[in-house]
Amino acid sequence: MSVLKPKDIAKVFSDSAFDKNGHSTARLLVLSILGGAFIALGFMLAILVAGGSPKLAANNPGLKSFILGATFPIGFIMCVIGGGEIFTSACAAMPMPLLRKQTGIGPVLRVWGLVYAGNFIGGLMTAWLFTQQTGIFPEGSAALHTLIHIAEHKVGILPEQADEAHFWVTFVKGMGANWMVCMAAWMAYSAKDTFGKVIAIWIPVMTFVAFGFEHCVANMYVIPAAILQGAHISWTQFITDNLIAATLGNIVGGFLFVGLAYWFIYLKKEDEKLDHKQFSAVNPEGELIKK
Repeated sequence: MSVLKPKDIAKVFSDSAFDKNGHSTARLLVLSILGGAFIALGFMLAILVAGGSPKLAANNPGLKSFILGATFPIGFIMCVIGGGEIFTSACAAMPMPLLRKQTGIGPVLRVWGLVYAGNFIGGLMTAWLFTQQTGIFPEGSAALHTLIHIAEHKVGILPEQADEAHFWVTFVKGMGANWMVCMAAWMAYSAKDTFGKVIAIWIPVMTFVAFGFEHCVANMYVIPAAILQGAHISWTQFITDNLIAATLGNIVGGFLFVGLAYWFIYLKKEDEKLDHKQFSAVNPEGELIKK
């Protein structure tokens, strides 16, 4: 059979996360820097294509959103096919072996911390080296205007956002974004060929981008890139008005809607049976003890 069933995906998804505990710090960091750079390159492409069509945006904003979403997933595809670590998918994957009592909270936080740092480095590197230094968004161009507009919207400084509960909105958008991203990672495991993996990744990632949801790793590129290109956004605003809320939303969305949900559906009963077999002896006090 060319497609894995959801229950089999759950096992592979959990096992792959458990294996990350054995990765060295250097290996995790390099994979994460690549992951952050890949996501940034995908965002660059999306802005260049969708943002370079101002008449399209004015006449058909829905189509512009679709084009933005349709071109963005190239970064995620490179991560999965080529190799790279992304913090957001780790939000669903890493808690699964924790829920299965195969690891502790320490290793989970270690992987999260290293991947988050590496993604940040990759995003900043791409913003400076491949955006600012190349002049890919020329002064006065429609693409540059789109880049800055996206960043300003993400930190909530546009006039139409004056009455918005921005932190909460960003948090909820972060939940939705990472539900889709983690579903992309989950569905990619179902396919055994490259084309199948590409389609599995493309559909949910395109969806969250077209919705305008918040992805902390993507924001590690787009907001710094806008700042370096002259946007009226401070680094403090970037952290406090977007990155914190987006990150927290991504953690909750990935864990709640994918990691926890699919552990409960496909693995919980199986894990309980294993626990019962391992702890089926009883001591004189009536407590279960390991065989």
